[in-house]
Amino acid sequence: MLTIYKKIIIRCRRRFFAIMPVSSVEHVRQAVSKRLEKWSDSSPISLYETILIRDGMYAGRKFLWQGYQVIWLTDEPYIRFYGPCGDLLSSDLLASLLPASDQASTKRIAA
Repeated sequence: MLTIYKKIIIRCRRRFFAIMPVSSVEHVRQAVSKRLEKWSDSSPISLYETILIRDGMYAGRKFLWQGYQVIWLTDEPYIRFYGPCGDLLSSDLLASLLPASDQASTKRIAA
């Protein structure tokens, strides 16, 4: 019975994050750039971005810059920042990176 509820939660999270407005993706890019700028000497002018696919479905995004990795998975409400040695530097709630207007529109779409 617990697995049924877990599957429902995962499905709802996927639908919530997969239908995010394009402006939300841009806000995440900007937040990632700002965070990486804090940890390095220079600003990330060219951030390498990869779309992650799992089982043929959109699973999230991965950002790379000078050894730093940022993972944003759709089935988790967190964005994880990893250092050049692979150590977890920070794990931030996605909602804390988005402006209030994007959060409200995303919630309406997913409902």
